[in-house]
Amino acid sequence: AWVQLSRFAAPDNWVLVLHGYRSDRDTMHVRRRFFARRGYNVLLLHFRGHGSSDPARITYGYHEAKDVEAAFNFIRSLRPERQVRIGIVGKSMGAAAAAYAVGQGRIDPDWMILESCYDNIHHALNNRLAMRFGKTLTPLLAWPIEFVVEHLIELRVDELDPAKALEKAHCPILLLAGDSEKVLKMVEIEYLYGCIPEPKRCVLFPGAGHEDLLAYDPRRYAKAVGSFLREHAAQEIAAPIPMEGR
Repeated sequence: AWVQLSRFAAPDNWVLVLHGYRSDRDTMHVRRRFFARRGYNVLLLHFRGHGSSDPARITYGYHEAKDVEAAFNFIRSLRPERQVRIGIVGKSMGAAAAAYAVGQGRIDPDWMILESCYDNIHHALNNRLAMRFGKTLTPLLAWPIEFVVEHLIELRVDELDPAKALEKAHCPILLLAGDSEKVLKMVEIEYLYGCIPEPKRCVLFPGAGHEDLLAYDPRRYAKAVGSFLREHAAQEIAAPIPMEGR
């Protein structure tokens, strides 16, 4: 894990930043700086099977939820006598891992920001196959690939369902997504959002696909996240930093 203690942050104000599939924590340093400047101590990690972590089967966020729990407990252990506030920022598989950690009852974050999170693995797989092989071949390929995936990761496909996991959330959630996603269709984004209990908010990024939304439109990202944090993260310490355009 990698920790930054922000000079703008109260000791009890933290955010856990989670990277995506086949990525690593190094891709999240812009977010680290973004939240550090806005009053948060930041913890970055490498999920199992990613970066400098030991080799492991990647389970699209399901078992990676245990890594989220371990990081969450580490933050709590730094000030065991205090009520530490911990938010989560997850991108793609990192968002799914956070969803599973909540759904499995492993963590109780104070708020979550979930970016480009898939609703279930069946849709995510079918969308990726359609992008590569077209809609005609996708139904023929999906079932055997799902069968292989189930045996490789020793999980049923219907267990890989962040939308169902998020039904058990008890904290404010901000959902971010591009409105031109091909990995995630708009109907799936809307379904995922519908599964999340209140309080919640969804912000779409016009023209964006399955990509880094902070890099795509820094001003929109800063506005959406800043508004959400002011409403739902009472201990935020304001340290506004001008954001550059695209």
